Amino acid sequence: MKKLLLHFILVFVITVSFQLNTKAQGTYFMCSGTPSTTDTSGTFYDSGGPSGQYLNNENCTLLVSPSCATTITLTFSAFAAEANFDSLHIYDGQTVNDPQVLAASGSTIPSPVTCTSGYMLIVWRSDGSQLFDGWAATWTSVIAPAVAPTAAFSISNTNPPLNIATQFTDQSTGGPTKWFWTFGDGDSSKKANPTHAFAAAGTYTITLVAFTCNESDTITSTVTVQAAPQINVTPGAGFTSSVQCGDSASFTLNVSNIAGGQLVYSTDGSL
Repeated sequence: MKKLLLHFILVFVITVSFQLNTKAQGTYFMCSGTPSTTDTSGTFYDSGGPSGQYLNNENCTLLVSPSCATTITLTFSAFAAEANFDSLHIYDGQTVNDPQVLAASGSTIPSPVTCTSGYMLIVWRSDGSQLFDGWAATWTSVIAPAVAPTAAFSISNTNPPLNIATQFTDQSTGGPTKWFWTFGDGDSSKKANPTHAFAAAGTYTITLVAFTCNESDTITSTVTVQAAPQINVTPGAGFTSSVQCGDSASFTLNVSNIAGGQLVYSTDGSL
């Protein structure tokens, strides 16, 4: 029934979308081999489309994830599935472990559902008997306004010893949600507050790119890594000691740093 009523509407939507921008609003069919979409709005049918029925033994998903969406709302205009056996589930997130906002079966048209995580996961399952008309629905999204962050960070030590971890702490404003650091030695990190140790002495340029949903900002700073320490140990290599079996001996070793960078050590093997 829903297929005949929506046939003219579907033709019109496809024509307009093709002429304007197929990316802006697509038409999607469940179990069609498309696992996800970033379209901000779309028309959504079961696998039978606007004029057929879905198939038996279907088990498939569609993830709707428009960039920077604050809400995604799915509205049904028709729904018919084998009650208690064929069902459509919607989750506010990317997995079935996220909050479920809809479980639909039977012939009652569901009320509109809204996801606020920026993702809408749609899961459909049908059993091996009885075919129904399925559903017709559309989704729309509210997109967050563009807000640029101001990148900033602090460094725990701008003159760190060789091979000793340095803490880099994000201090960006504007609500960044992603970060990309480069440390000037070929290494990088996507953590908000990474640590990094440098394996060679020298001056390195540290770059942080802070991202909001749709904008970014970049800032750089430098660290100068110390040279390796030069260690002197006394008594030297010629020192010997002899003890009888069961006896013990004690002696003092003097370890000093006579040149180079800072000597950092531990007595418990942690460094």
